[in-house]
Amino acid sequence: TLLDTTDPPISAKSLADLPIGSTFLPATPLPPSSFPLALTSTLKSLARSHANSSLPRPLRTSFYPVTEHQLLTRITHTRSTPPGGISRAHYSLAFDPLGIPEKPLFPPPHLEASCVDRPMVLLATDIAPYVRGIMACDARAARERVKAGNLVSEGGRGKRARTTRAAMSALWGGGRRVRREWWFEGLGPAEVERTGGEGWGDLVVSSEAEEVRGSREGTAESGR
Repeated sequence: TLLDTTDPPISAKSLADLPIGSTFLPATPLPPSSFPLALTSTLKSLARSHANSSLPRPLRTSFYPVTEHQLLTRITHTRSTPPGGISRAHYSLAFDPLGIPEKPLFPPPHLEASCVDRPMVLLATDIAPYVRGIMACDARAARERVKAGNLVSEGGRGKRARTTRAAMSALWGGGRRVRREWWFEGLGPAEVERTGGEGWGDLVVSSEAEEVRGSREGTAESGR
């Protein structure tokens, strides 16, 4: 029985879902061929085998089959070793939720431009530090609110924190128009902080401590 391996024709409904104004080119992606790798490996193996049999002094290096112990050791070492640097994938995992509009202006087939869909240099030097700074400020304020709530509660056992508009405006100050906890909805603090690299949190804490120390010294001098 013969099998038809060609792709089925694209329906009109699928074509209607494509963005308007773009030309559709039907193309089937070809799987990468393993022939070049197999050819080079075979030639290298044959050359080593010929050298071992023809030279008076055999080569010390040769192809040996990988044992189960070696394979498990390599897999364990690969999984236990953390990645060395920060790549575009880390930034995409952290900041892609910012590219999803809350109220889309166009139907789903259309894509809206976002500030996170920019080159890596602009994202790392312009947008990421701004978002990390705001999230660090929010996290510090949340810790201070929890600490203050524990101090005023009896025996350190506080009640359940209220998240209504009036309660949040009372904690943050200002009017009730904005819920500040919804500024970056969907972002993970751990993923965002990871894009700053190792030691970024300690650097922020040290800079904040210097600012507090400077403000206290200025207040003391003005009081004199």
